[in-house]
Amino acid sequence: AWTTLASYVQLGAAKAAQATSTISNQLAEAQLGEKVKTGVAGISSKLADPALSEKAKATASSLWGGALSGATSLWQKASTLTNDFSRTFADPATEPSRPPQTRRAAAAAPTSRASNGYGASTAS
Repeated sequence: AWTTLASYVQLGAAKAAQATSTISNQLAEAQLGEKVKTGVAGISSKLADPALSEKAKATASSLWGGALSGATSLWQKASTLTNDFSRTFADPATEPSRPPQTRRAAAAAPTSRASNGYGASTAS
């Protein structure tokens, strides 16, 4: 009878431990859920803030304006450089001077059939 009672007590203790663990897990999940819910609510309220929305719009507009201004300036510089380059090479006065080319005299043809390759005859 004692062994049966001891096994019931042991089984009851195991069930109690399991129930305690289950309750503890459920409480932890509830706390985690509440923390997530609170965090999401905080983010949502910040995103819905009209001041933040206006600041984001102003920043985006400023960045877009800066990018557009930079691109326009770059395009103007490239256009000016291209025009200057074109004018420089279109003006004959600015063409680089080249030294006059002289014509070389044609080498004299060998007079005899035997030649050492340098124009001198090998015949004696």
